[in-house]
Amino acid sequence: MGYYNNIVASTYKFYSKHNDKTPYTVAVVITAVSQIMLLILAFVGSKKISTNPNAKIGFNTPMNIIIILAWMFIVARIYTKNKINNLVNSFNNKPLQQRRIWAVITFLNLVLPVALIVLILSKK
Repeated sequence: MGYYNNIVASTYKFYSKHNDKTPYTVAVVITAVSQIMLLILAFVGSKKISTNPNAKIGFNTPMNIIIILAWMFIVARIYTKNKINNLVNSFNNKPLQQRRIWAVITFLNLVLPVALIVLILSKK
C-alpha cells in the first residue's frame, strides 16, 4: 500500500471506530488537507530560501481557494467508497503495531507541516 493509502485507511478506521457518521468524508478531507499542507510547506520553504528578499508569499487569493477545493474533489474521486473499503480490508491484515505506527504518522502528517510553516514564517 502507498503512503496516502495507509493514511486514508488509518483515518477511516479511526473515525469509524468513534461512531462518526461520515468516516469516508473525514478520511478524504484529512488526506487532501495533509497533501495541501505539504505543498504549502514546500512553497513557503522555497520562498524563504530564495535569493530575492522581496519575494512575497501569496496564499490569500480566491484562486488558491478554488485550487484547494478542486484538489479535494480530485482526491474524493480517487478514493471512492469501494476503494477505501478495499484499503481498509488490506490495512486490517497488517500487524497491530504497524497500524498504530500509521495512526501516529497520520497525526504527524497533519501537525508537523503546520508547525514547520509557522516556524519558517516566524523567523526573519
